[in-house]
Amino acid sequence: MKKILECLDVKLLDYSPKYLDFGPDSVIAASGFLTAKIENFSDLLSSLDKKSLEVFHRESTKRGHASLTTSINFYFWLEGSKISDFYFSNFPFGSYIICSTRRIKFTEDFITIPESIIECGFEKEYQDTCKKLLDTYQILFEKYGIDTARKLLPLSIKTFGFFSFPLQTIIGIIKDCEKIDIYPKEIIEIGKRIKSFALEKAPLTTNAAEKLIYNNSFSKPNIFNGELLDEDYNLKKLYSEKDFEELVKQHYEKINNSKTTKEKAEEWKRFVTKIKDLTLFSFTDKISLACFTDLKRHRTMKQNVENIYNAIDRAINENMKENFFIPSYLPNEIENKLEEAYSSAIQLYEKMVENGVPKTEAIYIIPLGLKIKYKIYMDGYHIFDPFGFIGVRSCITADSEIVATMNKIISELVNFGIPYELLGPKCKLGFCPERKFCSMIKRFVPEYDENIHNSIQKS
Repeated sequence: MKKILECLDVKLLDYSPKYLDFGPDSVIAASGFLTAKIENFSDLLSSLDKKSLEVFHRESTKRGHASLTTSINFYFWLEGSKISDFYFSNFPFGSYIICSTRRIKFTEDFITIPESIIECGFEKEYQDTCKKLLDTYQILFEKYGIDTARKLLPLSIKTFGFFSFPLQTIIGIIKDCEKIDIYPKEIIEIGKRIKSFALEKAPLTTNAAEKLIYNNSFSKPNIFNGELLDEDYNLKKLYSEKDFEELVKQHYEKINNSKTTKEKAEEWKRFVTKIKDLTLFSFTDKISLACFTDLKRHRTMKQNVENIYNAIDRAINENMKENFFIPSYLPNEIENKLEEAYSSAIQLYEKMVENGVPKTEAIYIIPLGLKIKYKIYMDGYHIFDPFGFIGVRSCITADSEIVATMNKIISELVNFGIPYELLGPKCKLGFCPERKFCSMIKRFVPEYDENIHNSIQKS
């Protein structure tokens, strides 16, 4: 078990735009100048001196023009704990390829610990509690699979991956990290290292953008600074245009009457293009932290999430079964082990906070099974598109907890009059895009078999 700050790594893999010997500050400035006059790009770039660059970024970048700060991109390899994943992969303008708790089997060697827990004398209890969580994780992994087991992993588990950020997102990170009372030290430290690379490779743009008083980065679902969400469960139609139901009916018939898989796919796209802005539903519920890491990756879907510290307080003060992931299919003996592991983590969290460990560090002991409230806003794209929110997350390759949530949403959408056949996983396209298909495809193509699947995969 290593100290968390000793496990952090921030590698700059690359950055852009670059051209010949010119870096982002110069390329962006030249591009900006050429929005107002006609001149050869290379000649103008070569003519820019330091003063010209400083004037441009002081006069344009500092005003908050997003086209300038979103055109500079940085590519990082980041290593830290699950805490880092929750913060750094939640920016809608960014891209992330991160190690998955659904694909990797973790051991105690992956556990990290904040220094404050050691300094306050809780190292042994912390280690024992992590061991209890990992022992229960191993039992669940062997008997019930990784989706159930991963809910026992604590937030302190190591993670790593590829992160791509535009400079505007990095400016948001920099401004966020000024709020040091709500963020773990890990986030602050990684933010500082990211900032240092931005200042090194694009100093003029970064400095000018940082001076903007208003944080103009796009809003994000942030568990460390989340919102107060009152409802525990609610699906609500916010609006639908007059011709929404007629359009659904028309395209439902056209999709069903498509003669080939290609025609069906094209009809789906025509339908979604027309309907994406004609309806909007909101959905509020509670889901485990493990599953929320998946949901927040839907960057085109507006989302809100509650503050994790509120979610922990609710788990302490209310019925634990309602605030942690405890599947109904477990026998009593295993369910008791699961509850005992969750209880030990919550009790240690409470004890550490009462004895001087900051909440921002005590949360490292919290398991991914903690349920957190979230709210999403689904437009026509995320309701109907085969690769929208419902289409992707109702596929059985998703976590079983998420699939159950999607089935709940689908059932209620049907009550609003939406045809059941237009809802469901991406195989409603008429073929399964996964390597192996399941029986779900038979709902849409009763005659689907191995031969059809293989021929589509090869085409």
